[in-house]
Amino acid sequence: MIVSNASPLITFAKVGKIDLVLRLYDEIFVSDAVKQEVIDNGKKEGYADALLLEDYLRNNKIKVIKPGKPLCVKGLHRGEAGTIALALELGVTEVLIDENDARVIAKVYGLNPRGTLFILIESVRKKIISEDEAVETLDEMLNNEFRISSRIYSLFLDKIKNERQRI
Repeated sequence: MIVSNASPLITFAKVGKIDLVLRLYDEIFVSDAVKQEVIDNGKKEGYADALLLEDYLRNNKIKVIKPGKPLCVKGLHRGEAGTIALALELGVTEVLIDENDARVIAKVYGLNPRGTLFILIESVRKKIISEDEAVETLDEMLNNEFRISSRIYSLFLDKIKNERQRI
């Protein structure tokens, strides 16, 4: 079980790979704020990924819960705050968040932030996808507005190569 913020879900949905998250974590929970951002607002803007994520919601693969206690931390967006608050409320230790500031705050609250690249690497480690598929998926994500530095891209390639050597 993992609680996810908006951007990783959008990123995986844009490339049709949301199942990677579901194969690693049986359940994906999102706060109502994340649902509003990803699905409601996404549908209004006409994004296909919003419709795909709505199907996962309808099929109960993504579950929406409104956190009982809002988390008010300066600098956090509503979805990030909802993600951290929901994880704390559910007793879930892992949160799927890419934004660095939110990851730092999640750690302050004792959570383990995971990101899009972690999902790809872990999918390789668990032999869900091959190393080549992971690189192809990341490249497709980068072509669909996912942003990382060239240094992080290089580190990702090194990590994938290390997984290949470990097998």
